[in-house]
Amino acid sequence: MSEVEKTQASQNEASTEEHAVHTKNSKRADWILLTAVLLTGLVLFAIMALRTGTGQRVSVRVDGTEVASYWLYSEVDEVICGYDGGENHLRISGGQAWIADADCPDALCVHMGKISKAGESVICLPHRLVVEVTGENS
Repeated sequence: MSEVEKTQASQNEASTEEHAVHTKNSKRADWILLTAVLLTGLVLFAIMALRTGTGQRVSVRVDGTEVASYWLYSEVDEVICGYDGGENHLRISGGQAWIADADCPDALCVHMGKISKAGESVICLPHRLVVEVTGENS
C-alpha cells in the first residue's frame, strides 16, 4: 500500500470513528430531550390535576349574566331559556351537571358530557349559555 493510500485509509477510519461518536452523542441527546419533555408534561398534568378543586355550585350564565345558581348535590331538572329564545334542558344529579337536551342546531352542548369538578364547564354557543361548576379553587 502506498503512502497516499495509507493516509486515506487512516482518514477514513478517523472519519468513521467520529461519525460513530457523533451518532452515539446524538442518540443520547435525543433521549435526554425526550425524557425532559415527558417529565415536564407529567409535572404540568399533576399541577393541573391538583389545582382542580371539588365542585360545590353550578353557575348558569346566559350572554354573560348569571341567571341561576344551584348546589351541585341537589336534584335539578330545569329548562334554561338561552339567547334568542333557545332552550337547554339542564340536569343536576348525583354531584354532576349536564345538558340533557337542547334545541340548538348542532347540540354540541349535549355531547359535552357531565361535569363535576371546579372549573369544568358546558357551553352552548348558539344560545350563549355557560354552565360552570364552581367550588374551592374557582
